[in-house]
Amino acid sequence: MKNIIRQIKPFCRGLTFTGGGEPLCNDDTLEAIEYAKKSGMDVALVTNGDLLNQEKALKIVKNCTYIRVSYMDDETSNKLKLLVEAREKAKSNCTIGVSMLTNKERAQLMKRFVAQAKKSKADYAQFRPFHLDMFDARKIIGGLQKGYDNNNFKIITSGYKYENMEEKKKGIKKYNISFADNFRTVIASDGKIYPDCFTRGMENFSLGDLKKDSFAKIWRSKRRKRISETKLDQKNCPPMCYHDPLSELLWDIWRQYQEGDHANFV
Repeated sequence: MKNIIRQIKPFCRGLTFTGGGEPLCNDDTLEAIEYAKKSGMDVALVTNGDLLNQEKALKIVKNCTYIRVSYMDDETSNKLKLLVEAREKAKSNCTIGVSMLTNKERAQLMKRFVAQAKKSKADYAQFRPFHLDMFDARKIIGGLQKGYDNNNFKIITSGYKYENMEEKKKGIKKYNISFADNFRTVIASDGKIYPDCFTRGMENFSLGDLKKDSFAKIWRSKRRKRISETKLDQKNCPPMCYHDPLSELLWDIWRQYQEGDHANFV
C-alpha cells in the first residue's frame, strides 16, 4: 500500500480507506494510514468498527481527518465511545460520525440510531438509502433534525439520493459526461483502478492495473479518457451514482462555457 500511496500522492489530496470489505481486516491498513498522513495527505476511514480496540482507535484519530462508522447493531455505540475517548486522549480534531442505510423495514430504528449516536458524542449521524431502494426517508429525517440537531451534533443525509428516486433508478442522468471521474477514483484490493465504487469489479470500467502499470501511466492513458467520456453509454453503468451531484454541476459549467456568448464570465 505504501507504494500505491507514493504513486498517487502527486495526483491526490485526500485518501479514504473504505469499501469492498472491512479495511481493518488488512493488518497493514493502520500503517498505511499513518504513512499517508506523514506524506501530507488528508486521510479518512470508513469502518464497521468490529475490529477496533483502544490501541487502534488512538492511531486512527491521530491520523484521520474523519472517521465514519457504519451502523450494524447496538454494539456500534460502544465503538463510537471508544473513538471519542481516544480523540479526547490524543487531543485530536478528527471528526467522528456514524451512518445508517435506510429502507422501509429500518424506519422504526432511525430515532433510536440517532439517540445512540448523540449519546455516544459522535459529531454527526448520516442517513442514506440502500442502493436502488425506493423508500423516501426525508420526512423522518427532517423530524429528527428538528429534535436532535444542535451546535455539537448534526444529522446529515445524502440528499441527492432521495431526490427523484424513480428517475435515478431508471438511470436517467442530467449530464452527458461524468466529469467527476477526473477528481475521484477507486483503487480496489486487487490493484485495479475504477471510476467509482459502483463500477468496481466491472471489467469494462477498469482503467488499469497497478500490478502492471504505474498510476501516472494509467491516469494519463487513452483508455481512462475513453472510459470517462463513454461511461454513460455502457449498458451496465450503475444508476444513482455517488458522482452524480458533482458531475451535474461540472456538466452545467462546461455546457455554459461551450454554449454561452461570454465564456470568461461563466
